[in-house]
Amino acid sequence: MELILHVVHIVCGAFWAGAGLLLAGFVMPAARSLGPDGGKFMQRLMGPGRLGAVMSVAGSLTVITGAAMLWRGAGGDLGSWWATSYGRSIVIGSIAGLGAAVIGFSVNAPSAAKLARIGGAIQAAGAPPRPEQLAEIARLQHRLHSAGKLSALLLAVSLVAMAAARYL
Repeated sequence: MELILHVVHIVCGAFWAGAGLLLAGFVMPAARSLGPDGGKFMQRLMGPGRLGAVMSVAGSLTVITGAAMLWRGAGGDLGSWWATSYGRSIVIGSIAGLGAAVIGFSVNAPSAAKLARIGGAIQAAGAPPRPEQLAEIARLQHRLHSAGKLSALLLAVSLVAMAAARYL
């Protein structure tokens, strides 16, 4: 069971962190520079059943398997992780990863869903976006960009802390 938890945690965590860093560092800035075409690209990339959904599953599985390993490794006494350098590094990585998950589910996912609804309404209307729609799109894109950068930073901290733990 321990091997399965580790493999799922590492594979899903690597995908989640890599995708988050790629999006925040390269894809989102490039899409923003394209203006409305960039918005269309991001809508397609993150749309239903696409990257956003896969990232959500990967993030969820990473958090669930990580929590299970923490619990099992501590024998129910989570405070015992703080007793060693290895444990402190794992806990710091866990907190950073959990923070990224909270941002993803509470900020990124709802913002992306709202952007998709606005984009669908604009397409259904068959007319150029109204000024209030443009303002809301700009606000949501800014929110996604800011939250994406913070989430990517937290994922990087988590990745470094977990990778370095064994050597501390």
